[in-house]
Amino acid sequence: MVGVKAHPFWHRYPVEKLDGAAAWCREHDRPLLIHIGSRGGSEDYRLLPERYPGIRIIYAHAGIPYFKELWAYIKDKEGLYVDLSSPYLNRRIIRMAVDFLGAEKCMYGTDGPCGEQPLGEDYDYGKIKGLIEDLSLPASDREMIFHANFEAVCGLG
Repeated sequence: MVGVKAHPFWHRYPVEKLDGAAAWCREHDRPLLIHIGSRGGSEDYRLLPERYPGIRIIYAHAGIPYFKELWAYIKDKEGLYVDLSSPYLNRRIIRMAVDFLGAEKCMYGTDGPCGEQPLGEDYDYGKIKGLIEDLSLPASDREMIFHANFEAVCGLG
């Protein structure tokens, strides 16, 4: 196991219910991937990094729906990242995230097999990868986004 994923938005619970998971992640040096949102108390993206200094958190889907305010919050904080997965993101949002945060704060993710594929078709794991590749980033930035950041956050690098 390399980390914990939590989805307070989908399951409609407040972020504070993740205290035990966050404490465990920090204690065991594991990242927490969290999908925040706008219902059920799931919107508090500041709570866990402030309660558990040193925790590593990956905010799913570039921090939807709090893009710019979350990005401003995590920009200069160590251990806080966004992933660039989701059918909710497009080239423009991904470009904005990478430009604002820098490649060192962004990670590729597939969000598979969830997505908006036509009925009967398999999930396209290459769609988000293609959006990132189309950004014409330097090779070093692509390397960070596609694997180096994740490897470092998970202690695999």
